[in-house]
Amino acid sequence: MSLNNLTIIHRMKMKQILLSAVIVLFFSHVSCEINKDDILVFTVATEETDGYQRYQLSAKEFGIKPIVLGFGQEWKGGDILRQPAGGWKVNLLKKALEEYKGQEKVILFTDSYDVLFLNNLDAIVNTFKTMDSKVVFGAEAYAWPKPELAEKYPVVTEGKRFLNSGLYIGYLEQVLELLNRDHIEDTEDDQLFFTKAYLDEEFRTKIGMQLDHKSEIFMNLNGAENEIEIAKLESKETERYRLKNVITHTEPMIIHGNGPSKRTTLNYIGNYLPNAWNSKKDAYTVNLVNSNCQQ
Repeated sequence: MSLNNLTIIHRMKMKQILLSAVIVLFFSHVSCEINKDDILVFTVATEETDGYQRYQLSAKEFGIKPIVLGFGQEWKGGDILRQPAGGWKVNLLKKALEEYKGQEKVILFTDSYDVLFLNNLDAIVNTFKTMDSKVVFGAEAYAWPKPELAEKYPVVTEGKRFLNSGLYIGYLEQVLELLNRDHIEDTEDDQLFFTKAYLDEEFRTKIGMQLDHKSEIFMNLNGAENEIEIAKLESKETERYRLKNVITHTEPMIIHGNGPSKRTTLNYIGNYLPNAWNSKKDAYTVNLVNSNCQQ
């Protein structure tokens, strides 16, 4: 066989190999995409504040369309500024999920006024599915609203130990079982409601409930302000940033400015993320919403 023929055969084999690689990469990518009809994103908000606008802008950046519960209604969840409250959020979600009972859905719940999305639903749900759990809550630095329950929490070797109820994700069946575990009045505390469920080891194991200790999906900022770093992505075309947890070496996908962090750290992050700051834009226009966000 001539050298010319060998060269032709070699080129044909290389094309076949490259084509196979492209096909594998294509189907690998497709398998990671989430059917948007299979995930429902819920939040609770009664009015359109600056914080709500910021939340919706971050959702829009990633094509996320939250179902807003309680909008236009009078807040019935108690005086959350002065005492533990928020049970109305649990009852609103419980009622909203009834129509989906029996369906295979993933439920993502977030607070709204003090929350930012930093990634898309594909990334969020795929990460959730790697965590070998049915329900995952964000974790925080403090055992609130009852610090005396801290000793009852499982010990962790890395990350945050205590449950925060502002961000959670789970399969519909297990989320409904969690929401219906006990009765809660509208004015009772939602975080205590979920804390009691988590501290019930038998129930926690039954529904596969765990906390996102290392902020792989959720990060609660109160008590963790010194753990974050805003890093600029290397790109010649656009000016973009990402948030890193320098302690756990993760990149949180949804952040929650719980407690006093909503007026300081969250506003600062919101000036850059998810895609707010660009030196080519008018800084005043870009930061107008963030500079006034108080809730």
